[in-house]
Amino acid sequence: SGFITYRIVVDQPNFELYKQVRKADTGTWGENVNVTAKDEVEFRIEYRNTGTVKQEPVTINDKLPAGLTYVAGSSVFANSTTGGQWKAVGHDDVIKNGINVGGYLPKGNVFVKFKAKIDEKALKCGKNELVNNAFANTNNGTKRDTATVTINKECAPEPEAIVTCDALTATKLERTKFKFDTKYTIENATLK
Repeated sequence: SGFITYRIVVDQPNFELYKQVRKADTGTWGENVNVTAKDEVEFRIEYRNTGTVKQEPVTINDKLPAGLTYVAGSSVFANSTTGGQWKAVGHDDVIKNGINVGGYLPKGNVFVKFKAKIDEKALKCGKNELVNNAFANTNNGTKRDTATVTINKECAPEPEAIVTCDALTATKLERTKFKFDTKYTIENATLK
């Protein structure tokens, strides 16, 4: 008699997506950044394979909200094939149809980064919170993450209504005396 022992490992595809933002060319990344209407911002998206199977292809795309405009040619990526160095994507599809960033074994990851300008004309006076959505699409599903750009747009106060008089006319009124002379006569009146 003999025994056969099987060891079964269940494959579980999974991944994470992280979206962060910062004022362009500064050092600190976060989920929210406060900037002025004159600033540029930078977005960083990370896909990380946390499952047990290779995921291929992986596509990253981003949907900018009204108030943000993509800076042409600013898309770069970094992964193990680039030695962790930023490399130009070569096209601006990250905000259109997305970019294919390759396939990733378990624990593999990739970063995508790009810049956006503030469109001041699209902002309202006061506090504006622009929520940016990033998506990772794989053969095992899609995930989304967000980052927020907060801008306080100061507007000049509305001018108060100004009333002016273009000309004043003065008229001299003379004092006139009026005399009313009224006489009443009542005859044979009966009061009831």
